[in-house]
Amino acid sequence: MTKQEILDRVQNVLYQGADTESMDLDLLRHDLENDIIDGDKVGVETYYELNVPAGTYSSDNIFSLLWEVFTHRLSHLRKHGKWID
Repeated sequence: MTKQEILDRVQNVLYQGADTESMDLDLLRHDLENDIIDGDKVGVETYYELNVPAGTYSSDNIFSLLWEVFTHRLSHLRKHGKWID
């Protein structure tokens, strides 16, 4: 089973509203997304990196980095009511 298949299954469970109080599945989903993204960027140099406690955002363009952070946090705000990484 690939990481993408695991991510798809975790997202399906999350869409059904089943998660722990501490949002363990959402954190697992976040880690899997980051790992898949990082795997896609092997050998690709990025100019901008933002290190946060939950992981790292990186991009070759400052505007796309800001957009990535904004949209990711907005998704957490929609799903969980919190502006978090």
